[in-house]
Amino acid sequence: MVTDAIIFDFDDTLVATNVIFESVRKEFFAQMAALGFTDQEAIAEYLNQTDINNVLALGYMGKDCFPRAMGQTYQHFAALSKQIYDPQIAHSLENIGWQVYEREADYLPGAEELLSSLQGQARLFLLTQGDTEKRRLDRRGVLQYFDDFRIVINKDIAAYRSFVEDMDIEVAHSWMVGNSLRSDINPALGVGLRAVHYQLPAWDFEHEEAIGEHYSITNLLDLEELIK
Repeated sequence: MVTDAIIFDFDDTLVATNVIFESVRKEFFAQMAALGFTDQEAIAEYLNQTDINNVLALGYMGKDCFPRAMGQTYQHFAALSKQIYDPQIAHSLENIGWQVYEREADYLPGAEELLSSLQGQARLFLLTQGDTEKRRLDRRGVLQYFDDFRIVINKDIAAYRSFVEDMDIEVAHSWMVGNSLRSDINPALGVGLRAVHYQLPAWDFEHEEAIGEHYSITNLLDLEELIK
């Protein structure tokens, strides 16, 4: 089968973003411990759920969802322990969260090699969502590999349908590659694309059951053989 197009996700498919979040979370836990809040498991659970709630309320384009969740987590545990809430401390903790947007994400192993190899074999597209600003794509130099790209508020079926129509993609002969079942695999299957789940850790919000048959890889370089 001749492949028409391959659509890639960006964060934690081509570049390592989750490791940055984990590093920032560890820094936040250390600062919370220094303030006397030592139940890291409870703090991690509350932070994660609060972050999810913020995204549900504000959408993926709400860049302050993660930093805000850190200030809210501090406020919650200060109230539980009957500590006096200090807005300056909350602001300092929120600044830790903003680091996830300031640190440069490295290419994942095999990403550049794969993209270089696929050029000329099929049309390549990038479809990403939320806080992925174009300057991050420019800074990483990733756009040189793609015929076109789009940044959307949410990667749902409507966004995929609009994308494949605008790019004139033959869905039956095209693929979506990403690490999120919720944002990459299921909506791609919903519009008729073939889907490849790159099995890297994803945020809890991105977990859900797959709605149909798809492929899975643990090494990006396996993709080229899979699509032949």
